[in-house]
Amino acid sequence: MTPTLNTEQQILHYREAMRLGKEAENTLRVMLANLGLGRTYLDIDRIDSALIFEKEAAHIAEESGYKRFLSAILSYEGAIYFRKGENQLALASLYKGIDLGFEYGNRSGLAQNYYRLTKFYLDQNNKDSSLYYALKFRDAIEQVGAAALSTVDKGMAYEFLSRAYKMNNQHDSAAKSQGIAL
Repeated sequence: MTPTLNTEQQILHYREAMRLGKEAENTLRVMLANLGLGRTYLDIDRIDSALIFEKEAAHIAEESGYKRFLSAILSYEGAIYFRKGENQLALASLYKGIDLGFEYGNRSGLAQNYYRLTKFYLDQNNKDSSLYYALKFRDAIEQVGAAALSTVDKGMAYEFLSRAYKMNNQHDSAAKSQGIAL
């Protein structure tokens, strides 16, 4: 289910999907419901609940062989740890999410992890890492296409790239990226 603006409705739908998945012994449906609940609880700042559901989604992915989803799950786990102020755990989740994104061919998960790393390093004013991950994020988003992701898009990739170029005193490249972002 694509996120809506009605989080109560999302929670009800994900819980129903989980119930039906368990009833039908459909582990994929149960895993995706956990992933969705984690994302929704993150959106409404119920961090501990979000982490419980993302951990359960990761456990199911590992146990059932749906490892392709781990990259996206770890991206949300990283976002949760950032929100909790546990930056080292967040970074470890995101780096692992990148490794698994490559291993299992999940470009969407790669884009999500690169997005979060770029944002983190921009916020930390780390010019080298912000530029590196901004370029990786742009490349991943170009390969995936904006329609595949509900939380990030091409404009965001170029905005981050523009900010990273400015931080590195590459103003011509920054202006070009900003123009594309608009």
